[in-house]
Amino acid sequence: ELSIDKIIQARHIYVLGLRASAPVAQFFTHYLRFIFRDVECVTSGVSDVFEQLARIGEGDLLIGISFPRYTSRSIEAMEFARSRGADLIAITDGPLSPLHATADICLNAKSDMASFVDSFAAPLSLINALIVALAQRRRQEVSDYFDNIESIWNNYNVYLAKTGE
Repeated sequence: ELSIDKIIQARHIYVLGLRASAPVAQFFTHYLRFIFRDVECVTSGVSDVFEQLARIGEGDLLIGISFPRYTSRSIEAMEFARSRGADLIAITDGPLSPLHATADICLNAKSDMASFVDSFAAPLSLINALIVALAQRRRQEVSDYFDNIESIWNNYNVYLAKTGE
């Protein structure tokens, strides 16, 4: 409930995920954009993490996603956002995570590593629950957005027509 309020109240939402956590952050960002106008995915790419966070400040929220082996850059980015006055939510594997000490709110989900491949089933389930709760709280905005985006998708044939149409 507190994490839902923090996300809803944020002026700008940044979702951070590096290395194996990057696809999880991209997934979360993708769905948050259906609900909120100002959402940015912060990950490795053309520009450095700090360039992507350069405008973060008070009223903004950084959601940091990191699991073992934690990247030092994720922790540095969380500390940077904290120094700029942003609120912080961590999605990580528990109280021993280095993100736990930095975040205002810590949402725990186990990430199992059966081999060299991380399993993000639990973190993705947690993120799905957050998305559903946020969409319910922002029902009208989501409805308005989908009315608009469905029209765009239809005009540009984004999806294949249903069979029989």
